[in-house]
Amino acid sequence: MNHPGFDGQIEQVRAALAGVFVPPDPRMPSEIASEHLYLDSRYSAVPGLVDFRSHPFLVEPLDCLHPDDPTSIIVVQGPVQSGKTIILQSALAYIMTTQPGPVLYVTDTGEKAEAFAKTRLDTMINNSPILALLTGKDAAGSKYNTVNHKAFKGGEIAIVGAQSASKLTSTTYRYGLVDEVDDHRADLSGSGSSISLVRARLTTYEGQNKMFLVSSPKVQDQSDIVTWRERGDDCRFVVPCPFCGELQALVFREQIEGGNHVFRLIWDPGDPSSVRYVCRYCEREIEENHKATMLPEGAWRATKSANFKGVRSFWYNSLYMPLGSLSWASLVVQWEGAVAAARSGDQKELKTFINTRLAEPYREIGEMLDTHALAQRVEPSWGPYIPDGVKVVVMGVDVQEDRLEAMTLGIGAGWETWILGYDVILSDPRMSDAWKQLLALHRKVWITESGRELRSATTCVDAGFLMQQVLIFAKTYARERILGVRGMARTGPIFPKKVSKTKKKRGEAPLSFYVVATTSAKNEIFSNLRVHSPGPLYVHIPEHIIDEHPTFLHQLTSEERVRDKKGKISWQKRSPSARNEALDTFVYCLAAGYSIVAEGVDFKEMLPEKVPEKKSLTPAPKTIRISRAPARQAPRPAPSRGDRYGYGGGHRW
Repeated sequence: MNHPGFDGQIEQVRAALAGVFVPPDPRMPSEIASEHLYLDSRYSAVPGLVDFRSHPFLVEPLDCLHPDDPTSIIVVQGPVQSGKTIILQSALAYIMTTQPGPVLYVTDTGEKAEAFAKTRLDTMINNSPILALLTGKDAAGSKYNTVNHKAFKGGEIAIVGAQSASKLTSTTYRYGLVDEVDDHRADLSGSGSSISLVRARLTTYEGQNKMFLVSSPKVQDQSDIVTWRERGDDCRFVVPCPFCGELQALVFREQIEGGNHVFRLIWDPGDPSSVRYVCRYCEREIEENHKATMLPEGAWRATKSANFKGVRSFWYNSLYMPLGSLSWASLVVQWEGAVAAARSGDQKELKTFINTRLAEPYREIGEMLDTHALAQRVEPSWGPYIPDGVKVVVMGVDVQEDRLEAMTLGIGAGWETWILGYDVILSDPRMSDAWKQLLALHRKVWITESGRELRSATTCVDAGFLMQQVLIFAKTYARERILGVRGMARTGPIFPKKVSKTKKKRGEAPLSFYVVATTSAKNEIFSNLRVHSPGPLYVHIPEHIIDEHPTFLHQLTSEERVRDKKGKISWQKRSPSARNEALDTFVYCLAAGYSIVAEGVDFKEMLPEKVPEKKSLTPAPKTIRISRAPARQAPRPAPSRGDRYGYGGGHRW
């Protein structure tokens, strides 16, 4: 195939093949690749010589290949069909024409290695007169060419699957190109990861070697590409807002203070074509056609100093795709479909979207809650009377250095729950006034729509802080079922079968408390918060709670479930500064509910009007009776919770 401008370059190649000295090309790898890499229409939506103007975010990672650049490991975490393979093909074109040396190209399987060799590599060579000359009959070693081995003037390319560990240890290389890192097995027949094996093959060329790591991520805490990105300077491609000019990375949703998320890509419910992007600075809405001017003016910016010398890392997502390829509207359609499938119990589409479109590692549903999504289930407050579905009222109390925080929870059939109240007692818990206010709150009478009277059947108070004082308070009011509890990060029964005792001290009797399995409790809470229809397990959140405590939902979603490499699960704050009192009090409410279960009440079945007093841990006091039931108020209709972020009315995920 002949291309304009190749004639002079072909002569230079011929001179080099004949042994005539030709000075190395001083230009950057991206410039040289744009002259030698011809993309075939079978594998590219934009055939012809590679043009980085449509993908400017590919230029800087590729230019790290230049011998004057001190980078030795280049890490690219990106979505599928976004140019990651073009980076590797461009690297090969640059190496073959300008900086020759032996290359090890690794993909996850032998089948994919052979497919890459037969399609991408052979095609790029056949479509380029210069690459064809370099690998032709005049090239040294060309007679040794096979499907998975390509010799060229001054070097060779070995294309292997990661699982062929023996092939990775057979020779030395100057360049290592590792494609789709997260698809490789972590340990190759006991020989270590493919990355470690490739690095070991490059040591002979110390100071001259280069390694490319390219992949979409897979599972959180098990992603090699994420691990290596975090070892580098973790660059983001920032583009200017067309209105205020402020530089920012394009994100589908952005993590904010407290570890929660706000959507930057927004749309009208049911109308993906209305999609636009909200500037994080001026909050103007950016249309997708603005990318035509935004992308060319973009640049990579490091977010931190590299943890490892010589490592540069880059992270981008599908929002950067040029006009005419994957659109923002298409992303919205895929997102809504994935969320709908997840609500039905199938998480595969959601995992695929997060991995392949957002280029983010995946966390299983139940491991993380989004505050914005949770806000869609907030419902109108029910006025002075609580719903008739409430059969039992419980309380959970968190003790802080300067205050007490208490959640009041109503429990009904099938463990349907209602958050009735959330109170912050701003009084030093070392002083008696704080406990007087808590006791009054415990004794508060709640009246249902039909006139039934309820007060807290059990109140669990956290004894992790001021343990002695909390347990003395609980002992004093044990007949009113006030219990001291300690949370422990473990699974098992949320409320224990046996009471625990403090260590015996001289002159002091041991005090009783109950150990709550907080891991199990949080698992259950987060699972229930994902139930999207009122009924069994559903959690009702009224508007007045959010109005009185604007950070309530942020606190409720302040932790996430993480899994270490050994598969052990634990709950951790999404941010060190995140407040989690609402979640902790919910845990203690759940413990209070299970303390009643331990006494013979099954919330899976319709509850009786009252908890049987004869089965209580301690006798409950008589409730205050009124002479007649108050008039019921007409129920308020549920509002439409549709919003600009595309969840729409009824979206509960």
